[in-house]
Amino acid sequence: MALTEVQVSFEEVTLPSEVEDFIVDADKRVAKFLVGKPFAEKGYVACNHRTIAKALIAIQRQGLSAGATFCEWGSGFGGVASIAAMLGFESYGIEINPELLQGSIELADDYGIEVEFVDGSFIPDGADDLVDQAYMENEGDVTLETHFAEAYQDLELEVSDFDIIFVFPWPNDAPLIANLFDRYASSGGLLLTFNDFSGLKIDRKSFAGS
Repeated sequence: MALTEVQVSFEEVTLPSEVEDFIVDADKRVAKFLVGKPFAEKGYVACNHRTIAKALIAIQRQGLSAGATFCEWGSGFGGVASIAAMLGFESYGIEINPELLQGSIELADDYGIEVEFVDGSFIPDGADDLVDQAYMENEGDVTLETHFAEAYQDLELEVSDFDIIFVFPWPNDAPLIANLFDRYASSGGLLLTFNDFSGLKIDRKSFAGS
């Protein structure tokens, strides 16, 4: 594994008022959407948008990212991808659930946010061995859906084109996410993962030759 954790201090970051207003509305829409949904009963929750927004601002201010191209894997209602766009990133989101995808598009459109959402899986072609490994290690308990067409053809981009990737994985999916990023991300790319218990974790893929 060629990922190294990056320590970023962002607790004191103050969010722009327009981002705060967006987060309040996004959280309300997510809560309303989840009422009665089967996957909500299985423990689905939205990530902490404020935490991610503050971290992205800190990453910008400290010059920690090689560039400003951002992608949210499993973008759900698109809150993080939209926030990234509001902060000046070239932002994309990949979501496999059509209802969530539509909700993310409507939310971004309502705020005039320039962010592109596409349907499909963020798992790239050629990753079957990593998926199989995850299934074996977790005795089949892997949440990621892998049988849909991958989304990069629609984006006309590759995983390595993104400077920052964010994902809020289910616990059993976290090792697979790290392995995918380690194989396909650009050298020096940042992986942001959120966990309800441990909070936000930021890892960097080693630069080539290091």
